[in-house]
Amino acid sequence: MQKVAVSNGKVTLKLTGNLNISDALMLRETLSGYLAQGHRAFVIDLSDVHGIDGAGLGGLVGIQDQMSKKGGKFIFQGQQGVSGGLYELVQHTQGAKNPDYN
Repeated sequence: MQKVAVSNGKVTLKLTGNLNISDALMLRETLSGYLAQGHRAFVIDLSDVHGIDGAGLGGLVGIQDQMSKKGGKFIFQGQQGVSGGLYELVQHTQGAKNPDYN
């Protein structure tokens, strides 16, 4: 479901397959662990995600909100197809912007 790489202070999580609420809960646990270790920059790579159900999308939004309140900053990348369309809809309705880590 996910691969994790840490480089230059950034934690990159590459998600694969279909994303549902169970996956989102596991992702939240993983991110919480990295936050506890002092990491604050996260890249969530959705390029290999083929589908996201409503609960999975809600989970991503909740994770982004919860982790941002704890000082975490996120970039979502690789959104495409259905997952990209749903992601763009959520970003538009929430007015969220991706931080620039470059």
